[in-house]
Amino acid sequence: PAPNFEEKRLFNQLACPTSEVMLYSSLLGSIWSAIADLAQGELFSALRHSYDHPEVPLLIAAAAVAGYVSMTCVLLLIKHFGATMAEIVKSCRKVLTICTSFILYGKPLTYFHIFGGILFTASVVVDRFAIGGSSRRFASILMLVSGSMV
Repeated sequence: PAPNFEEKRLFNQLACPTSEVMLYSSLLGSIWSAIADLAQGELFSALRHSYDHPEVPLLIAAAAVAGYVSMTCVLLLIKHFGATMAEIVKSCRKVLTICTSFILYGKPLTYFHIFGGILFTASVVVDRFAIGGSSRRFASILMLVSGSMV
């Protein structure tokens, strides 16, 4: 059985293309957002703010394009490699972002950060061991590398 809805229903059963999934999910999200803004009385003030500050629609469009590219990549990962692997890739990206911030901004490294890194590595190792085969060899290498770094 597939681990999530997108993989099971949309990609396996209905064979939907990623672009179609993105179109309908974005359309539905836009409608829900407009309804929520209208219900809270914030829609017209937001439109007025966008009119008063012409850079806002450009920034919103740039953020929307970046979000679209990001979600398309995640859906392609799910479609081709499964939801579990997509979550691992997303988690690794977040960890790399945090590591990069330590390097760029010179943040002090605490024991909590090290412990969190060990827990993250352990979770990836457990997942890879559960699959077996070449993933088990990868997990063994990952465990050795992370153990030597501590």
